[in-house]
Amino acid sequence: METSSKRETNTLAAEIERIISERKAERLRKQIDLVRSLYWEILFAQPSFWVEQHRRMEREQAKMTDQAAPLGLLARGAIVWGKNNVIGLPKTLSGNSGSAAKGGR
Repeated sequence: METSSKRETNTLAAEIERIISERKAERLRKQIDLVRSLYWEILFAQPSFWVEQHRRMEREQAKMTDQAAPLGLLARGAIVWGKNNVIGLPKTLSGNSGSAAKGGR
């Protein structure tokens, strides 16, 4: 069974091949923008991305100008991760749980 991302990828690939053969630069640029958007959608759906974001935030915390904001975010991320709820990390780190930052453990 194909996922919607897989179907969208196949559709975009076919469309891009057609546009390239027609040498339509502006249409190609628009399709490339769609590919980039799909890339981020797929990446953000991966729990490993959010785990790494939490880890990166921990490593970079000392360099942050606002030291208070990452403390709460990192604490909430550690709680979620400590419960083996890797699936909950995106919500926690993307700010959907009351904070407006993204990061990674």
